[in-house]
Amino acid sequence: EGNWWRSEVLACHALQIFDDKDYQHGQAHTHNHLGALYQRMNLWEKSETHLQTACRFWEAMADHHGLFRGLQNLGSLYNKMDKPQEAISYLEKALAYIEKTGEQGGLPTAYLNLSNSYSLLGEFDQAESLIKQAETLYQQNANLLGVYKAWENFGTVYQQQQRWQKAERYYEAALQGYRDLNYVEGYRRVEVFVNERKKG
Repeated sequence: EGNWWRSEVLACHALQIFDDKDYQHGQAHTHNHLGALYQRMNLWEKSETHLQTACRFWEAMADHHGLFRGLQNLGSLYNKMDKPQEAISYLEKALAYIEKTGEQGGLPTAYLNLSNSYSLLGEFDQAESLIKQAETLYQQNANLLGVYKAWENFGTVYQQQQRWQKAERYYEAALQGYRDLNYVEGYRRVEVFVNERKKG
């Protein structure tokens, strides 16, 4: 809901409790939560520190389910830091753990994150292919939010190529989908582009 300060305070209290009890499972999940929170707040270094710590805990516990989530978050973070090669490295590791655990639900998110990496590298055909794979999986699982995120990614890739008509079509569809689901965060992200194009 955007109450980041409250989320941070609660997570830090939780982490203190888990640290006092030396409860590694709780420590790992709370570090991951803080890493994801700081990523949303654009505090890259703090995010990286917590996500790396979470992954170390999960690796020590051989918790591959937790580890692939932490690696996914690190991949997303490095994309936001404009370090696509590092992102690809972590996301490919995440895919390997998804395969190992059989947790196929994590695949489409990994594909979308990888598409962002390749888009940053200017490899748009590869990016589009990955978004299509994610969209197909989301549709098969009737995951509407996922489908709309895939459409948003298509919009971004076409925007980067200055293929404005296609970008607008996908952004408008994602915007309507987010509105229908009352997904405010996604709606606000896409609305910026749509409004700028209408002004232009």
